[in-house]
Amino acid sequence: MFVLMTDFSKKICEKCGGTEIIQVEYPYDHPEHYDGISETVCMTCTVRIGRWSGKELGIEEYEKYPVRRKRPFKKKVNPDF
Repeated sequence: MFVLMTDFSKKICEKCGGTEIIQVEYPYDHPEHYDGISETVCMTCTVRIGRWSGKELGIEEYEKYPVRRKRPFKKKVNPDF
């Protein structure tokens, strides 16, 4: 799925200064699927930038969704029982 940016009044791409930017959401069956935008692609210079890492992605490289640490479960103690 591609989302076209609508604000072309400012240059967004840091590499080439291009304004034709798309944001990419990986398909549901993709191993790195996330329900939302995972990377940004400049259509002028074809640079791909990962959403969370902020680094330039290679040809066969995909942005990995960061695993969140779970909070330790605190057992609530009810003194009335």
